[in-house]
Amino acid sequence: MSRRTHTRFAAALAGSAFSTLCGAQVSLLIHADKSSVSIGDTVTWTLEASGFSISEYFQAYDLNILASDDALATASAFETALSLIINPTPGAPSGASLLGVTGGQSSALDPFGLVFGGPITLGSFTVTAQDPGALTYTVEDGGLYGTTDTLRIGNTCFCPASPNGPPEIFVSDTVTIVPAPASALILIGLALPGRRRR
Repeated sequence: MSRRTHTRFAAALAGSAFSTLCGAQVSLLIHADKSSVSIGDTVTWTLEASGFSISEYFQAYDLNILASDDALATASAFETALSLIINPTPGAPSGASLLGVTGGQSSALDPFGLVFGGPITLGSFTVTAQDPGALTYTVEDGGLYGTTDTLRIGNTCFCPASPNGPPEIFVSDTVTIVPAPASALILIGLALPGRRRR
């Protein structure tokens, strides 16, 4: 290997290490614990952030969690999985949506409780299905930290941090809500022959 090639190889390795330590591509995922439910059933949705580097920690979230159709379900308050020291807000349910959900971690108030890198679970909420359809979610800024600070990333090294703002990648599961429980359909089917004999 020539000296020039060696230098380029070393620079590439250094760049790779730098990208690992510094700003990365932040993702926000919303997972459902079921893919299909009946009216009256509950679904737990969990928010998970990933994609930031090993020198970074998830500092705060400020979200409106918006349902594809608010009439499909009723939401419960958000339960954070992060620090309770910074007084997280559980949000206000609005149909299947949640408005004004905030929380995070604090390097000043809870330095030994910080979780670096990812993925990291932010918290969860449940919904109760009430109408048939396909339920999925998007997020927007909740307005507490400013119009661009949907997610805030903290950094402990002297290098560029992942930018505050909306997630660069967002993925939501989809849950199908069906009109009637399968057990009810079975009972109806069993009752029909009896009616015919009358």
